[in-house]
Amino acid sequence: MIKVAILGGTGFGAGELLRLLIQHPKVKVVGVVSRQEGKISDYHPHLKCFFDEDLLPAIPSQAELVFSALPHGTSKEALPDDKRCIDLSSDLRFDGFYSLPEFQKRDLRKERVVSNPGCLASATILAFAPIVGSAKKISVIGSTGSSGAGKGLNEATHHPVRHANMSPYKVFTHQHEEEIRSVLAFKNLDFVAVRAPMSRGILVTGFAELSHKVTESTYYDYYKDSPFIRIVETAEVENVVGSNFCDISIKIRDNTLFVAAALDNLIKGMAGTAIQNMNLMFGFPEIMGLWMPSVRPV
Repeated sequence: MIKVAILGGTGFGAGELLRLLIQHPKVKVVGVVSRQEGKISDYHPHLKCFFDEDLLPAIPSQAELVFSALPHGTSKEALPDDKRCIDLSSDLRFDGFYSLPEFQKRDLRKERVVSNPGCLASATILAFAPIVGSAKKISVIGSTGSSGAGKGLNEATHHPVRHANMSPYKVFTHQHEEEIRSVLAFKNLDFVAVRAPMSRGILVTGFAELSHKVTESTYYDYYKDSPFIRIVETAEVENVVGSNFCDISIKIRDNTLFVAAALDNLIKGMAGTAIQNMNLMFGFPEIMGLWMPSVRPV
């Protein structure tokens, strides 16, 4: 059993991470760390009777692996130097060992610190990775649920504003745009994020202007060894929420490719990929603790 601790344990992503880890057959959660006080179920009431321990002020000494679900900008300094770590924030994405398993296919068994990808970046990279070498230009819109903004309340996440509304934000300045360009090694890409009227989920839709022929088989071949990628007729958010799957659909007309990719921002976009990375770090099957369908309807 791997003894695991979680930093920043009161947020939505940490709640999903904990929910999945306590069901993992090779993991024992030995502590959830937070500046807040009280029981974990005070902040994650859906976990009552499953994990009722108190929040801890520091990482337990027996922890072998530490997940950081701290806010962006606070994680890097909090990670311990003497333990293996997986960072779910953006702090190490440009100077850590970045791993999106379906894209890099890296051997993580000797890595001490692994950096998780961003949620919108994950969906976009998975949508276009098979054809990036055949594209002249890529344009993307990424629609995301309100849980991606965390538990803090502001005008953009307030339910009366969000529930029946859509709006673009951080146009040409979104932090995931540079992540996508860097990871795909493709600069001719435009990305716009859109707030969508849903709690969780991401639907990326985009077009690629092609320089070489692409077919549906291009996607099947690229992802043939990726158990959490499903090539479907129509990618829909409701078919992936609550799961670690990313559903991808494509349409081609002449030299234009349309792609849609759907995933759960809190699982495949965060906690699920972190557990995939943990499985790869410790030599477990990639699907262990994650092989479950969505919870449709949401």
